[in-house]
Amino acid sequence: MRKISEKVSRNEINFWTDYIKKVYTQEDFLATIDTGDPFYIKRLRGRNLYLLDAGCGDGRFTLGAVKSGKVRKVVALDVGTYGLDRLDKLSDNRIETCCASVYDIPYEDNEFDAIFFIYTIEHLKYPENAMRELYRVLQKGGQIIISTDGIYYDHYMKLLKILGRTKRTHSGTHYSLFTPNKLKRLILDSGFKIREEWLWFPLGLGRLAKFKMAPDFLALGMVYDCYK
Repeated sequence: MRKISEKVSRNEINFWTDYIKKVYTQEDFLATIDTGDPFYIKRLRGRNLYLLDAGCGDGRFTLGAVKSGKVRKVVALDVGTYGLDRLDKLSDNRIETCCASVYDIPYEDNEFDAIFFIYTIEHLKYPENAMRELYRVLQKGGQIIISTDGIYYDHYMKLLKILGRTKRTHSGTHYSLFTPNKLKRLILDSGFKIREEWLWFPLGLGRLAKFKMAPDFLALGMVYDCYK
């Protein structure tokens, strides 16, 4: 049975349901619709994990985690219900869906072994509040994987669209874009510790970055493997 927070409005549910459907049914996303990007799944540490997929979108990372065999249960949490409906249809007792905000997660303190917070923080107007709530529900020593787009991501995607290199469209919901340094400060200020960092750069800058010749603030995407 789906858990539903009374603190989420119908307008919020409708907006994010429509957004998720619009974005994740685009051609670029279809290849990993049932698995999620293996990069994240491989970096889950441990076995028999109780995982929170915070801001699960269309549910692809929930499905990838279940298929990996590393989890005993996943809570797929999102305000939008497009992915939650998709997951509910599977009737998999390892998956619990929850319509709620990351600002107010309806679970106990220290409940989860691990958290996915994948490409969600950029859609938040108050990321500090979400980070405090994620810290609350993660157990001591638990893992959280955080990923987001860089401050120039939207401009880069617009350029690619002009050049005919992508068909992706965006709906103006990137409220909080980060440089790596800014996000690392937020992670540490929230009480988490950083174990590992990965940065993605456009065009040929990725090769330069390996030799510390590309400024971090030009990163288009970033991932942090962290723990409490």
